[in-house]
Amino acid sequence: MKSMNVLALDPLFVAYSRAHGRTPEDQLAYDTVRYPSTRLIRYLTWVDMVWECFTLMTGIRRCSAAQASFDAWIQKHQDRIGLPRTHAEPEGARLLA
Repeated sequence: MKSMNVLALDPLFVAYSRAHGRTPEDQLAYDTVRYPSTRLIRYLTWVDMVWECFTLMTGIRRCSAAQASFDAWIQKHQDRIGLPRTHAEPEGARLLA
């Protein structure tokens, strides 16, 4: 479970888990059971969609130089970040309410 310790500290994974209404531990367990061979693919797809939202709202494109701005934006908005419609279970919410 060493990977869980790392993911539990990742602010993006915490925000992803919150968007699904779960703790990081519960989210990893859910994704592992539901998507055993690709358990992190939904997380990675979600991160891409959040980056897209960040770019649309700030005009800052995804690159390594933008990571600090993106991380700060995630921290500021983490309680408002929801599920992109493609992640709806079953209906979902807007990405940023």
